[in-house]
Amino acid sequence: MSILLVGLALSGCIGGEDTQTPPTNTDDGMTADDAVATENTGSVTGKVVTAALEPVEGAFITLIKGGLEPLETQTRADGTYTLNEIPPGTYIAQFSKGTYKEVARSVQIEANKVLEVNTQIEKLSDAELGLVYTDGPNSMNGFLGCGAGVAVNDTTRERGASLNPCFYDENSKNVFEFEVGEGLKTLLVGLTWSPAGGVSGERLNIGVETNETEENLITPKYTYAKQTDRPDIILRIDEDDITDADWAWSNITGSQTIQVRVFPGMSNPPTAIYQQTFTVWWQAWYNGEAPEDTSPIPDQ
Repeated sequence: MSILLVGLALSGCIGGEDTQTPPTNTDDGMTADDAVATENTGSVTGKVVTAALEPVEGAFITLIKGGLEPLETQTRADGTYTLNEIPPGTYIAQFSKGTYKEVARSVQIEANKVLEVNTQIEKLSDAELGLVYTDGPNSMNGFLGCGAGVAVNDTTRERGASLNPCFYDENSKNVFEFEVGEGLKTLLVGLTWSPAGGVSGERLNIGVETNETEENLITPKYTYAKQTDRPDIILRIDEDDITDADWAWSNITGSQTIQVRVFPGMSNPPTAIYQQTFTVWWQAWYNGEAPEDTSPIPDQ
């Protein structure tokens, strides 16, 4: 019997309490383990977890009601909490922890009843915390197909233009688009391929554009590479590399479409047949520039 009375005293449920009395806390700032309601007060208990159902320790649970001092407790190591001696009424229950998104919900406290409220809270992303983060590396596979007996030229030109551009195989895929957002500091674009299909397989060009017109190409417009043991191209574009202020990374609001165009280098003598597969890689750095020599191509 004496043990029972001690437990009741710790949970603040001895009769005759003032309904405005704040919750009874233990010495470490946590509420008593047992949820106990009385004829004049209610209790709320539950568990706070992540989306992966992992317990969140040290999350604050705050009950707010006009005319009363907020009532507050924290979760234990297993994510559970208990708050006793709550005057009846409708409260806003806030669940919060420093690097997590706050959750608020309405709860109805009734005398002589224990309300169970279990809640999930999500961690704030690096973007929401203003930390440096990356999108990628992302990859896109492409293919260039050209005909026989003509020079392999800049195939971004219209058919019939000067220099007799090669025509595309119907399966060609050489233009890619992706979105970048606010806070962009560095854009890295890479190109990998294994040379095939004649002399021009030793050369590929890549253009990074803000739209489909040549007047608005980001500078440097193109980069170029000859065949090597690993014929990769890596193009880095920081804020200072953009000459057109309208396309400055700092001016991005919401999102902006970036276009990548891959095309063969000119060959002399002409290539008889040209069919080339390749992979485009890209990585965006936000809230901070990419370290020097960073590559969007894995394992580099």
